Amino acid sequence: MKHLLLLLLISQFVFSNVLQTEELSVFDKSENKILEKENKSLKKENKNKKEYKEHIVEKVAISKTLYSSYLSYPKFVYQKQRFEVNIKTIVTRNKFQRLEVRFVDSKNITILNPHSNWKVKKNSEFVNKFYFKINSKNFVMPKIQILLYLKNKVIEVSYLNPLYIKYQTLGLGNKKFSKVIAKDLKLISFKTKQYNNKELLTVLELTGENANLEDFVLSENYKEQGITFLKEYFPSQSLIYHVIIPIHTRKISFNYYNTDTKRFKNISFAIDLKNDLVSTQTDLNPSNSNFEFYKKTAIAIIVLLLLILTIWKRKVIFLIFTLIFLIILIIYIMPNKTIILSKNVVIYILPTKNSTIFHQTNKEQVVEILNQKAGFYKVLFNTKNNTEIIGWIKEKDVIKN
Repeated sequence: MKHLLLLLLISQFVFSNVLQTEELSVFDKSENKILEKENKSLKKENKNKKEYKEHIVEKVAISKTLYSSYLSYPKFVYQKQRFEVNIKTIVTRNKFQRLEVRFVDSKNITILNPHSNWKVKKNSEFVNKFYFKINSKNFVMPKIQILLYLKNKVIEVSYLNPLYIKYQTLGLGNKKFSKVIAKDLKLISFKTKQYNNKELLTVLELTGENANLEDFVLSENYKEQGITFLKEYFPSQSLIYHVIIPIHTRKISFNYYNTDTKRFKNISFAIDLKNDLVSTQTDLNPSNSNFEFYKKTAIAIIVLLLLILTIWKRKVIFLIFTLIFLIILIIYIMPNKTIILSKNVVIYILPTKNSTIFHQTNKEQVVEILNQKAGFYKVLFNTKNNTEIIGWIKEKDVIKN
């Protein structure tokens, strides 16, 4: 009996140790797995935290590399006035591709040079000039965005809030006002020629600085006037302008508003034809000249006399001369040949390549041929205002005879 109890105690002790060992072993494996999983999670979390931190640092750094501001701009402007706005941008970042400017939320404003190039003033400082034009008193200046590019991607944007600029009216009741507002306006040259029996053609050449020459106009009394040629080279312009004036006109006078002196400045010139009324004058319609009238009348009288002699004398010789002069008279009184001009054909004063242009067709135009010389046609036609125009066009501009 004693031996049996001893055996049971030994067996119990042995099996209890084995079970405890197995339980501890199982617990150790499970704990290790959990710890490994937690470590991996912590590592991933720490890594994400590090990346996020680096991302934040980069964003904060980028937000401090682009600074923009206005350098100068006018306090007030007038309608149709061109004015200049200067801006400055500082880039403290070493690597970037380019700067770009965008204009948003403007109203009744024209940006004349939206793609103006930046100029480097210092290593990290850039300046630019933009020209604006007010189209109406109800205008709103744009908000300006300056975008910084790297590898064709926008990496930073700075903003300039819309400027507040006052608006003033100008030239009300001033009949000589040419509608030009400029820092400077100069009359370079002018020329006057006889246009027809009742009118003269005057061509002006003007240059302006910070000017709106595209709005230039002379007195409203001149019904036929307009721009022949306009060239832009900021901040300057050059203009060739034509006007048809009454033949008795002795002087043309106009003024513009000078933005430097804040006053109207008058420009005038005398009409002088003594050097231009020559026998080769191209603006006169030969069909309406006194010489042509007298020539046709004389031929008609000769035909009439020859016809009377033919009936009276009944001789063949008189009949032959009568027929010859009758054919000549028919040729003279027949209407001139017509041709069709294409759109945007220019009309010259003289039949030469360097002649002054004073008109341009805005549609296909049927014209009457008055003469032909050295690759040019002298033509006659009426505008939509029933103004008679006489000038020279190139033969190549003809669509159909």
